[in-house]
Amino acid sequence: MKKLWALVPALFLTSCATTFVEKDDQWNPEEPVPGLVVHYSFVDLYSLKRGQSWQEALRGVITAAAGQSSALQKSGEKSFARIKPIFNHHNLSLYFDKTAARKAAEIQGVVKSSRTNNMENSGGFLSDGDWLHPDTVEEPFHMQGTFLQGKYYKQIALKTLGGNKKAVAVSMGMTVDVKDSWLFGWKCQADFRARALNQDGKPVLLVSSSGKSSTFWFGGKERYLIEACPEAAEDALKRLSEVETGSL
Repeated sequence: MKKLWALVPALFLTSCATTFVEKDDQWNPEEPVPGLVVHYSFVDLYSLKRGQSWQEALRGVITAAAGQSSALQKSGEKSFARIKPIFNHHNLSLYFDKTAARKAAEIQGVVKSSRTNNMENSGGFLSDGDWLHPDTVEEPFHMQGTFLQGKYYKQIALKTLGGNKKAVAVSMGMTVDVKDSWLFGWKCQADFRARALNQDGKPVLLVSSSGKSSTFWFGGKERYLIEACPEAAEDALKRLSEVETGSL
């Protein structure tokens, strides 16, 4: 059966995140639980809305040809380094397994939300401003608006965890955007959301938060991505550590 897709309404990508941490009452691990990262995306809404100039496209080609990381990739990786401690706080140890994660792409006949209807991952970039961690797949299940959740979540767990009762499957995404900008200054806003599923496909952890950076002067778009956005991500994640945990 051909895979069916439903594009995410713009509301889910552009609205401010509400900060909360929710856990299943029965899920309270005393020891670190392995968390397979099935999906991790980093989206710069500013670039998506603005489009890419020919100068930026040329720089991107030159950067890729030289085997160097782009500003978007660097920002995504720096932000992920700030994400891990939040999950460690809940006894969840994140790890990557590309072979296991790719099995999620085999799911057929499920209508679900996705940021794009293009499943091909070309070097981690799905479009300008849209980066997917190369050890994960374009199969997000952390977002709002996912249809047939129970059936879909069970398939995700079955495909990726392979019956491992100790592990959970994790999907997460960070979106960033220019909060304020001046002639020589940038301020970034970051929204983060993540969901973890146990071996039965039941959500056991859901987190959501939003944060802002200070103003970074000069340096243009590259400094906005490499310095301002990771700072905004850190602010969002700091807020998560300050809220009380609720029940799913």
